[in-house]
Amino acid sequence: MTQDIKFKTERGSMLIHLDGMFPCTKEKFRKLLKYMKEDVESFDENIEIMKNWLLSEAHYCDEKMKKSASSYFKFHQEWSDCKAHIDSGKWSNGVVMSAAELKEEKAKMKHYKEQFTEFEIEARECKRKCEQYTGFLVIIEMDGGANG
Repeated sequence: MTQDIKFKTERGSMLIHLDGMFPCTKEKFRKLLKYMKEDVESFDENIEIMKNWLLSEAHYCDEKMKKSASSYFKFHQEWSDCKAHIDSGKWSNGVVMSAAELKEEKAKMKHYKEQFTEFEIEARECKRKCEQYTGFLVIIEMDGGANG
């Protein structure tokens, strides 16, 4: 469910869909806070809505980052195991691999690499978003937490 904030400005009113607003730059965020301050009546309520939304998104991103990191390490270990088998040409128990088994291990290794690369990218993206959302919360506390 999307969260919205609505406030009046000198030129009319604005309806902001928070899901569509974020992620954004710090400059854009500060500009939004400036416009929000123009509507004294709804400012405190809108700030609370925004804080709750940012906290929720930061928590979601943090949890997703942890899951992605866990999956990354799982697939990276599988990839490392395949690489060791391919490099030695033997299974872990010392039995020599056939050409078909070697080909199958190479295919598995390629799949594992694709998987751990995807999870690494996802974890980094989640970490970046989480840091951005918590940074916006700090900005609210510093500049925008109190009207005026």
